[in-house]
Amino acid sequence: METYGKWFESDIDLVKIDGELYALARNNGENYFGWKCIDRWTADPDGKEYTITPVCDWSKWNEEDGEFQDADGNTIDGIIGYEVA
Repeated sequence: METYGKWFESDIDLVKIDGELYALARNNGENYFGWKCIDRWTADPDGKEYTITPVCDWSKWNEEDGEFQDADGNTIDGIIGYEVA
C-alpha cells in the first residue's frame, strides 16, 4: 500500500482512503487510530479520532514463515487497503 509521506516528517504514515488523507498514528496490532488530514501539515479541524483497519490479501500469507510473501517467496506488505470507522 502506498503511503503519502509522513505527518510533519515524523514516523506517522499518511495514507489515502476513499479520496481522504489519514494519519496512522497508533496501532494496537489489529487497527490503527488516527485522524483525517487536509495535507501533511494540517489536521482536519473536526478533531475526530478514527479507527482504521488494514485489509490484507490473505492469499499471500505463508503460515510456515508467518509473513506475507510473493510467488518467489520474498517478504511483502500484505495490506491492500484500509477501512475507516
